[in-house]
Amino acid sequence: SAELLALLERALGEVEFDHITLTGGEPLARADFFAVMELLKRHDTDAFVISNGGLISDEIAAKLAGYSLRGIQVTLNSTRAEEHDAVVGGAHFEATIAGIRALRAHGVPVVGSIVVTRKNADQVGDILDLWRSLEVETVALSRFSPAGYAAAHVAELLPSRHTPAEVARYVPADTLAHLSLAGLMQAVRGESGVTYCTSCFT
Repeated sequence: SAELLALLERALGEVEFDHITLTGGEPLARADFFAVMELLKRHDTDAFVISNGGLISDEIAAKLAGYSLRGIQVTLNSTRAEEHDAVVGGAHFEATIAGIRALRAHGVPVVGSIVVTRKNADQVGDILDLWRSLEVETVALSRFSPAGYAAAHVAELLPSRHTPAEVARYVPADTLAHLSLAGLMQAVRGESGVTYCTSCFT
């Protein structure tokens, strides 16, 4: 909308952003998505887009390649269409796979995501193999968040608490351990004075 674009224009003029994350819902479903991308481009600001990938055609992927993107994050929750779609709602799996392939074909950086739930915890290794076959090298395992479609299915999706040894049965890893918030902050400590948001962990 004109109001959104005016607000973003003002923010970009007053604040020096490292990058802007576009999420939703599905950001590519907005009619003004590429108007926002043009605005970011004009202000020399990178974008990071969180998408389900289902609306990304070859034409859209080619257009996205013309912008400065930190990445397009796409989630795969299973290697099987019916199980992926059962988690996200609707029929998206095949379109999502096609979208990922289109992005890769046009050199757009893709960041994979797996939302770990009770239903797919034993498939994480297979899903990682699927990401590898799609030539996506960066994949994040995300915690389940009972929001949107998932909010109505918490009981069947919410993972139970397991020990690292129990989790290791499902997730192939060299090292696996619980990390405290203090330990996390120590591990990612960068330049002096740099701070990180911890709202997701507190």
